[in-house]
Amino acid sequence: MIKDWSSTFDIIKKYLNYLLERFKEDRIIVYSGYLSFVT
Repeated sequence: MIKDWSSTFDIIKKYLNYLLERFKEDRIIVYSGYLSFVT
């Protein structure tokens, strides 16, 4: 079992925030690429 739950939760939260930021950036890149492809 994991003894230090608070630090583990912190790491998970940071990782999720990082994934969310990457997802936003990737979506913006894909969207701009789609726009440049269409026009």
